[in-house]
Amino acid sequence: MQSRSADRPVRPSRHFPLGVSPAVPDPAAPEAAAGAVNVAVFAPEIRAMDIHFQDPSGRWEAVLLHERTDGVHHGTVDGLQEGCRYAFWPHGAALPAGAGAPGQLLLDPYGSGIDEDGAAYFSVYVGPDFDWAGDTAPRTPWRDTVIYECHVKGQTMLHPGIPADLRGTYAGLAHPVMLDYLASLGVTAVQLLPVHFHIDEPHLQELGLSNYWG
Repeated sequence: MQSRSADRPVRPSRHFPLGVSPAVPDPAAPEAAAGAVNVAVFAPEIRAMDIHFQDPSGRWEAVLLHERTDGVHHGTVDGLQEGCRYAFWPHGAALPAGAGAPGQLLLDPYGSGIDEDGAAYFSVYVGPDFDWAGDTAPRTPWRDTVIYECHVKGQTMLHPGIPADLRGTYAGLAHPVMLDYLASLGVTAVQLLPVHFHIDEPHLQELGLSNYWG
């Protein structure tokens, strides 16, 4: 693995938002932000932090996050493009052994994607672009908010009014029949669980089962 920390200039970065996001433009060199990302991870107990990532050519590299603010390690990184795998590890610490890639490193708690490589998992950089098609937040006052927590699959899997091909899906949850039902209860917001990546407990895997809630 190649480290490029020493031969790179320290450019402005921010400690928020956490995770990987577009780089902060530098007024002195605004073109330098093109293709770069801002990386921030909260790890107050670690003295210095590296980000390890696989560039588009497949080569793994490591970059030291030079700045630290309120326990957040942050820095500007070049070469970490959308779809690239990455993870964190304390600077200077021995890396876990891996076959052709680092072993299991620290995942990004704010990462938007996960990829598996043998016995190890890595975060994946997902770009911020998303077509919201003019959608806006309802901004319901808290005093009028009624939150309904449900399981994405379980909420519609057996509902007779939802088309069979949509049951257990996000599209099924957004079907007019379900929306009318939620509205009839006075619900103003839905909290979905689970919607994040998880690994089933070893004893469940041994039994050929999965964790329903994740």
